Parts: sequence; structure tokens; C-alpha cells
Amino acid sequence: MSAALPDRLTDPAMRAARAIDALRRGWPITITGGDGVLHLLPAETAQQMPHNGGLLISASRAATLKLANQRNAASPENPVLIALPPEAGPDLIQAIIDPVR
Repeated sequence: MSAALPDRLTDPAMRAARAIDALRRGWPITITGGDGVLHLLPAETAQQMPHNGGLLISASRAATLKLANQRNAASPENPVLIALPPEAGPDLIQAIIDPVR
């Protein structure tokens, strides 16, 4: 007896994989949950940054940039959200995510 294949539209792992793939391709995504909506755009490929209040950096990127250890309550396995001023543009965001650029 074989196990049923996951439904590609509703399986959480499949949906997460599709979202990650979209971000890697430079496409914007929207995530809706019980706490609200997140509109995500990969900073590396963005030409114009819509201001939504912050820059979400993956846990691995935050660890590389040594951001996760800046607060006692920070968890190195969690992404880091950086509040940005309304005038933040692609140049500032690129400087944050890739300081050696």
C-alpha cells in the first residue's frame, strides 16, 4: 500500500518550498497568517523597495552579519527583522545585507 502524495496546493511543506523558490528567483510573495499579512521581496534583486516597515533577514544571514547576538533575547535560529526609515532605498538595504559590496 503506497502513501498518498501531498496536495501541492495545501501541503505546508510544498507551499513553503514554492515560496522559497519564488524568492530565489527574485519574485515577490505574500504570506497570510493568523497575525496578518507579510509581503516579501528579495532585497538582492529588488529595483524599487516598497516600504513596509522593515527588512527581514534570514537566520543564517543574520548570524553571518552578527546581528542575532545584538540583543539578549535574540535567538540565532530565528530570522531578524530590522526596522527601516521610510526613506530607506535599495542602496541602504544592499549596504545592510551585503556590507562588503
